[in-house]
Amino acid sequence: MGRRGSTLPGWAQWALASGIRGAMTPALAIGPGAALAAARGLAALYPRFSPKRFQRAVDNLAHAFPDQSDQAHRALALASYQHVFQLGVEFAYAPRLISQEAFARHLVFTEIGQGLRHMLGDKPVLLISGHVGNWELLGYSVSMLGFPMHAVYRPLDLRPLDDWVRHARGRRGLTLVSKFGAVRALPPVLRRGEPVGLVAD
Repeated sequence: MGRRGSTLPGWAQWALASGIRGAMTPALAIGPGAALAAARGLAALYPRFSPKRFQRAVDNLAHAFPDQSDQAHRALALASYQHVFQLGVEFAYAPRLISQEAFARHLVFTEIGQGLRHMLGDKPVLLISGHVGNWELLGYSVSMLGFPMHAVYRPLDLRPLDDWVRHARGRRGLTLVSKFGAVRALPPVLRRGEPVGLVAD
Protein backbone atom coordinates (compact mmCIF):
# COMPACT_ATOMS: atom_id res chain seq x y z
CA MET A 1 0.00 0.00 0.00
CA GLY A 2 1.52 3.33 -1.06
CA ARG A 3 1.59 6.56 0.80
CA ARG A 4 -1.46 8.69 0.04
CA GLY A 5 -0.19 12.19 0.79
CA SER A 6 -1.70 15.50 -0.19
CA THR A 7 -3.09 16.25 -3.64
CA LEU A 8 -2.02 19.90 -3.35
CA PRO A 9 0.75 21.12 -5.66
CA GLY A 10 4.20 21.39 -4.13
CA TRP A 11 4.17 25.17 -3.73
CA ALA A 12 0.82 25.06 -1.91
CA GLN A 13 2.04 22.32 0.42
CA TRP A 14 5.13 24.37 1.23
CA ALA A 15 3.05 27.49 1.91
CA LEU A 16 0.58 25.63 4.13
CA ALA A 17 3.35 23.85 6.03
CA SER A 18 5.13 27.17 6.58
CA GLY A 19 1.88 28.66 7.89
CA ILE A 20 1.43 25.81 10.35
CA ARG A 21 5.00 26.15 11.59
CA GLY A 22 4.54 29.91 11.83
CA ALA A 23 1.42 29.41 13.93
CA MET A 24 3.64 27.74 16.54
CA THR A 25 5.65 30.93 17.02
CA PRO A 26 3.28 32.66 19.48
CA ALA A 27 3.19 29.54 21.67
CA LEU A 28 6.98 29.39 21.69
CA ALA A 29 7.25 33.11 22.42
CA ILE A 30 5.02 33.28 25.50
CA GLY A 31 6.52 30.32 27.36
CA PRO A 32 5.20 26.80 28.01
CA GLY A 33 2.99 27.65 31.01
CA ALA A 34 1.13 30.45 29.27
CA ALA A 35 0.96 28.47 26.03
CA LEU A 36 -0.63 25.47 27.76
CA ALA A 37 -3.18 27.75 29.45
CA ALA A 38 -3.99 29.35 26.10
CA ALA A 39 -4.40 25.90 24.54
CA ARG A 40 -6.91 24.94 27.23
CA GLY A 41 -8.82 28.15 26.58
CA LEU A 42 -8.93 27.61 22.84
CA ALA A 43 -10.09 24.03 23.33
CA ALA A 44 -12.97 25.29 25.47
CA LEU A 45 -14.23 27.14 22.37
CA TYR A 46 -13.99 24.09 20.14
CA PRO A 47 -17.61 22.88 20.65
CA ARG A 48 -18.84 26.18 19.21
CA PHE A 49 -16.76 25.89 16.06
CA SER A 50 -17.28 22.18 15.43
CA PRO A 51 -20.49 21.17 17.23
CA LYS A 52 -21.07 18.04 15.13
CA ARG A 53 -17.62 16.64 15.80
CA PHE A 54 -17.89 17.47 19.49
CA GLN A 55 -21.32 15.84 19.71
CA ARG A 56 -19.92 12.73 18.04
CA ALA A 57 -17.34 12.51 20.81
CA VAL A 58 -20.07 12.93 23.44
CA ASP A 59 -22.17 10.21 21.80
CA ASN A 60 -19.22 7.81 21.70
CA LEU A 61 -18.54 8.45 25.38
CA ALA A 62 -22.21 7.79 26.15
CA HIS A 63 -21.85 4.34 24.57
CA ALA A 64 -18.61 3.68 26.44
CA PHE A 65 -19.86 4.94 29.82
CA PRO A 66 -23.65 4.45 29.87
CA ASP A 67 -23.84 4.85 33.66
CA GLN A 68 -22.53 8.41 33.56
CA SER A 69 -24.60 11.53 32.97
CA ASP A 70 -24.67 13.62 29.81
CA GLN A 71 -22.92 16.36 31.76
CA ALA A 72 -20.11 13.96 32.64
CA HIS A 73 -19.81 12.87 29.00
CA ARG A 74 -19.53 16.49 27.86
CA ALA A 75 -16.97 17.31 30.52
CA LEU A 76 -14.85 14.32 29.50
CA ALA A 77 -15.13 15.19 25.81
CA LEU A 78 -14.02 18.75 26.53
CA ALA A 79 -11.13 17.52 28.67
CA SER A 80 -10.06 15.25 25.80
CA TYR A 81 -9.96 18.16 23.36
CA GLN A 82 -8.06 20.25 25.89
CA HIS A 83 -5.53 17.44 26.14
CA VAL A 84 -5.13 17.33 22.35
CA PHE A 85 -4.66 21.10 22.14
CA GLN A 86 -2.06 20.98 24.91
CA LEU A 87 -0.38 18.10 23.11
CA GLY A 88 0.15 20.49 20.20
CA VAL A 89 1.98 22.89 22.51
CA GLU A 90 4.14 20.09 23.91
CA PHE A 91 4.85 18.95 20.35
CA ALA A 92 6.12 22.44 19.51
CA TYR A 93 8.31 22.62 22.61
CA ALA A 94 9.73 19.09 22.48
CA PRO A 95 12.68 19.81 20.13
CA ARG A 96 13.69 22.73 22.34
CA LEU A 97 13.32 21.12 25.77
CA ILE A 98 14.03 17.43 25.18
CA SER A 99 17.74 17.42 24.40
CA GLN A 100 20.75 15.60 25.82
CA GLU A 101 21.55 18.66 27.92
CA ALA A 102 18.05 19.36 29.24
CA PHE A 103 15.90 16.21 29.15
CA ALA A 104 16.64 15.28 32.78
CA ARG A 105 14.95 18.51 33.89
CA HIS A 106 11.76 17.76 31.98
CA LEU A 107 11.33 13.98 31.93
CA VAL A 108 10.73 11.69 34.90
CA PHE A 109 11.37 7.97 34.33
CA THR A 110 9.47 5.58 36.62
CA GLU A 111 9.17 1.79 36.60
CA ILE A 112 11.28 1.32 33.48
CA GLY A 113 13.58 -1.36 34.87
CA GLN A 114 11.97 -4.28 33.06
CA GLY A 115 11.93 -2.43 29.74
CA LEU A 116 15.56 -1.43 30.14
CA ARG A 117 16.58 -5.02 30.84
CA HIS A 118 14.98 -6.12 27.58
CA MET A 119 16.54 -3.28 25.59
CA LEU A 120 19.95 -4.08 27.06
CA GLY A 121 19.54 -7.75 26.16
CA ASP A 122 20.39 -9.50 22.92
CA LYS A 123 16.87 -10.11 21.60
CA PRO A 124 14.62 -7.92 19.41
CA VAL A 125 12.41 -5.52 21.37
CA LEU A 126 9.00 -4.14 20.40
CA LEU A 127 7.62 -1.33 22.58
CA ILE A 128 3.84 -1.13 22.20
CA SER A 129 1.64 1.67 23.53
CA GLY A 130 -1.68 3.33 22.87
CA HIS A 131 -2.52 6.97 22.20
CA VAL A 132 -2.32 7.87 25.89
CA GLY A 133 -0.65 10.77 27.64
CA ASN A 134 1.86 12.36 25.31
CA TRP A 135 2.74 9.41 23.12
CA GLU A 136 4.97 11.71 21.06
CA LEU A 137 7.40 11.85 23.97
CA LEU A 138 7.73 8.08 24.36
CA GLY A 139 10.18 7.65 21.50
CA TYR A 140 11.99 10.84 22.49
CA SER A 141 12.43 9.52 26.01
CA VAL A 142 13.90 6.20 24.94
CA SER A 143 16.31 7.87 22.50
CA MET A 144 17.49 10.22 25.27
CA LEU A 145 18.59 7.15 27.24
CA GLY A 146 20.98 6.29 24.42
CA PHE A 147 18.95 3.71 22.51
CA PRO A 148 18.68 4.22 18.70
CA MET A 149 14.88 4.22 18.73
CA HIS A 150 12.70 3.57 15.68
CA ALA A 151 9.01 4.44 15.75
CA VAL A 152 6.34 3.50 13.23
CA TYR A 153 4.15 6.43 12.23
CA ARG A 154 1.73 7.60 9.59
CA PRO A 155 3.43 10.19 7.37
CA LEU A 156 1.80 13.61 7.38
CA ASP A 157 -0.08 14.50 4.22
CA LEU A 158 1.91 17.72 3.79
CA ARG A 159 5.33 16.49 2.69
CA PRO A 160 7.27 19.63 3.77
CA LEU A 161 5.77 19.37 7.26
CA ASP A 162 6.46 15.64 7.35
CA ASP A 163 10.09 16.25 6.34
CA TRP A 164 10.45 18.81 9.15
CA VAL A 165 8.98 16.45 11.76
CA ARG A 166 11.23 13.57 10.70
CA HIS A 167 14.30 15.82 10.73
CA ALA A 168 13.46 17.26 14.17
CA ARG A 169 12.95 13.78 15.60
CA GLY A 170 16.06 12.44 13.91
CA ARG A 171 18.27 15.07 15.55
CA ARG A 172 17.33 13.52 18.89
CA GLY A 173 18.09 9.95 17.86
CA LEU A 174 14.52 8.97 16.96
CA THR A 175 14.03 7.52 13.48
CA LEU A 176 10.46 7.63 12.16
CA VAL A 177 9.52 4.69 9.94
CA SER A 178 6.52 5.07 7.65
CA LYS A 179 3.83 2.50 8.27
CA PHE A 180 3.72 2.16 4.48
CA GLY A 181 6.57 -0.28 4.01
CA ALA A 182 7.38 -0.85 7.68
CA VAL A 183 7.06 -4.63 7.24
CA ARG A 184 10.12 -4.55 4.98
CA ALA A 185 12.03 -1.82 6.82
CA LEU A 186 11.82 -3.09 10.40
CA PRO A 187 13.25 -6.66 10.34
CA PRO A 188 16.84 -5.42 9.76
CA VAL A 189 16.38 -2.91 12.60
CA LEU A 190 15.22 -5.64 14.97
CA ARG A 191 18.07 -7.93 13.92
CA ARG A 192 20.48 -5.17 14.91
CA GLY A 193 18.90 -5.20 18.37
CA GLU A 194 17.49 -1.68 18.10
CA PRO A 195 14.10 -1.07 19.79
CA VAL A 196 11.01 -0.39 17.70
CA GLY A 197 7.97 1.49 19.00
CA LEU A 198 4.38 0.99 17.85
CA VAL A 199 1.25 2.91 18.79
CA ALA A 200 -1.08 -0.03 18.36
CA ASP A 201 -4.57 1.42 18.73
